[in-house]
Amino acid sequence: MSAQSTTAKLLYNSSHSVLNLQPLSHKYGRKFHAFLETEGLKTEQKDPDEFSTKYCKHCHNLFIPGLTCSIRIVYKKSAERNRKRKRELTHECLNCGFIRPYAILQEQPKLEIEDEDDDEPKQHKLSLLSSKTGSMKKKKKLSNLEEMLQAKRQAERKKSLSLKEFMQNF
Repeated sequence: MSAQSTTAKLLYNSSHSVLNLQPLSHKYGRKFHAFLETEGLKTEQKDPDEFSTKYCKHCHNLFIPGLTCSIRIVYKKSAERNRKRKRELTHECLNCGFIRPYAILQEQPKLEIEDEDDDEPKQHKLSLLSSKTGSMKKKKKLSNLEEMLQAKRQAERKKSLSLKEFMQNF
């Protein structure tokens, strides 16, 4: 083991082990974060993004949900009308109040494949369903359901007897 990886492990473990002693844990957390910025990034041991979710960016306090931070899902409205709202995971440090958002779902680009042949003038496109076509399908499905319900109601009306017909059957 190299001296850098040993020091990184020692600082990481010590910041976790003395959690009950808040000032000491905070001190080890700051030292560990400073070590990562200077020496630790050169080592291949841990990814810096992994540590960014475990420590507060502002005060370098160790994140432990319920003890040192609160974690919530925040829903944000989308600018477009037919788009889904965006969700973010937020870590709020209970020591300094710093709020750090993380995207839960990344937006995926639409898939478009174009095949152009010199012999054929037509272009074949394959694309994912957009929100407009999805809403149109829903409307068609609803209209088909409404038509089915109306047909069922008319059939029930035909089956039901009027008072005159009912009296004639007796």
